[in-house]
Amino acid sequence: MIIIDIIISVTKIVFHLDLFNKNSRKSSPNSFLVLFLQHGYQITRKDRETIRDKCEYVVYKKLATLSRLSFTLYEQGRPDLIAELFNSVDSFIKSIYTIESLLSNTSVYFEYKTNVWLCIANNAITNYRDYWIFCEAALKKCGKWEELLYPQLEVPDIRIKGKTVSLLEQADSIFKKSELSDTFSSLGYAIRKQRPAWGCNDIEGRTAEEKVLSLWNTLPHDTFLMALLCLNSGDSHIILEQLKEYARTDVLDILYSSEIHPKLQIGLEAGTVGNLDFLFSLWELGYRYDTHQEWQVHGNITSTKQMKLYCLDKFYDMSLDIDLKEIMNSIALRAICMVEAIKTNDLFCTGNPNWKSYINGVRGATLQHPLNQYWGYIDMAFDAYHFTDGRSMRSYLSQKEPGIKLEKGSENIEINSAIYKALSVLYPEVYNMNS
Repeated sequence: MIIIDIIISVTKIVFHLDLFNKNSRKSSPNSFLVLFLQHGYQITRKDRETIRDKCEYVVYKKLATLSRLSFTLYEQGRPDLIAELFNSVDSFIKSIYTIESLLSNTSVYFEYKTNVWLCIANNAITNYRDYWIFCEAALKKCGKWEELLYPQLEVPDIRIKGKTVSLLEQADSIFKKSELSDTFSSLGYAIRKQRPAWGCNDIEGRTAEEKVLSLWNTLPHDTFLMALLCLNSGDSHIILEQLKEYARTDVLDILYSSEIHPKLQIGLEAGTVGNLDFLFSLWELGYRYDTHQEWQVHGNITSTKQMKLYCLDKFYDMSLDIDLKEIMNSIALRAICMVEAIKTNDLFCTGNPNWKSYINGVRGATLQHPLNQYWGYIDMAFDAYHFTDGRSMRSYLSQKEPGIKLEKGSENIEINSAIYKALSVLYPEVYNMNS
């Protein structure tokens, strides 16, 4: 905590010195800013005001936006991407402005006076063609796709190759909120707050709970469940809980039907259906993404989302004395994926070109990377798993990539912790509870 306090104190000083003066060539403010953001600093309103006072508006807009997005990267365990974000080409950064404007439904980044959204879309098509796929996804997400893109606009046929984006595109086309989804949201809120279900008087039932069951009894079940899957919020969990005892078998039958099941699997793997409480309710009902045999046939895990599904399948089939929420957060899942990556010598869980760039980003001098809290457990895998020639992965990587920070750490290993118990189930050859 002392290091963090020093960083924050120094950051305040840096922001309030005249480093952003466009006539100053003594140092680069970006290098200071990126350094602090990589170690978890969250930019404040005062900081933004300082940047605005010291910089031209175009520079202020860039620094304020990228600083805010950088904190999200830090929280998701990817501080290594922050420098890349700041060093991105101008067209990429401006495509972010387009996406931000669409998702927030405000054109603050642009100065168009008439036909604002059409101008923003046309500008993206014309100037950000390399990043159009992301702008297109934002247009569809905010509901402006059909409204804006007339046939006479030449929309570029640009797609990024790869399974993940393909899944996201499929999921975005399948899971679109409807009026029924909004009704479920209202009913979920009423149940959560124990209030009357205002605005739902046309649905039979005195309480919100009764109205949910009334909808289940009057609507086609596949329509009901698809609208619920599209909700993807805490309210979806609340609605599903109402059906757990009332219609458990019927719900499972529909979830495994030929109409719903392939869509649900796409939504789960893409993360479109991803509210954790809802997933817990789904698995508690008895739903499974794959059987153990099917996971074995599929081979190695290839994404953190797949690891999440694998853990749900694996841990709901056995009695573990742990709170699954402790190991289903994004950082714990990344730690588990790191062990899988070491086992297979495959950096699927990162966007880094090699082990050295990733490991050194995690094991920085200040050790503030989120994964460091689990490094002791990751460290064990480097000794337990071996390269094809018999060398441990620690020895192999140390020789293959000189300068990699793989010195043994001093972090404590708690065999009674949730992460150790989970790892002992997934990788018993490394984490032996009986040893």
